[in-house]
Amino acid sequence: MSIEPGQDTRPGPEGPGTPPGPGAPQDVERAGRRALWLGLAALVMIFVPVLSIFAAIPAVAAIVIGVKARRAARQGRRPAPGALPGIILGGVGALFFAFGIGAQLYLLEETNRYSKCQNAANTIEEGRQCKERLADDIEKKFGLPEGTIDGDSLPL
Repeated sequence: MSIEPGQDTRPGPEGPGTPPGPGAPQDVERAGRRALWLGLAALVMIFVPVLSIFAAIPAVAAIVIGVKARRAARQGRRPAPGALPGIILGGVGALFFAFGIGAQLYLLEETNRYSKCQNAANTIEEGRQCKERLADDIEKKFGLPEGTIDGDSLPL
């Protein structure tokens, strides 16, 4: 059997000369890097208001792909660059997502009251007063000292 220039000499599933199958070194490396990029995407999405509701998707995908890449790398005794950081970033993104959802649910009554107030506001000053009332409600809910949260600093 002769080897032509450019032909892959690494053994695949059916022996030398066949293309490498799943679990090949480049597949494991790609999966590790993919997990890293998905974890980074999840973290970026958390801080973008409209995209944050979808941040759980790349976070969970980063964890799943990273774990699979690490397992494949361990079985083949090869590195999976980016898999562990991808798992960590995906986990952090999932935690931020869960914290955000929990905070929204915890403050649901206050934000609904704020929304009704804003809808009824006819002037800019009335809208500002709505923000101040929301800040006061949040302070009371969390037991913070009065004046801790400034209504103008709220991102609403």
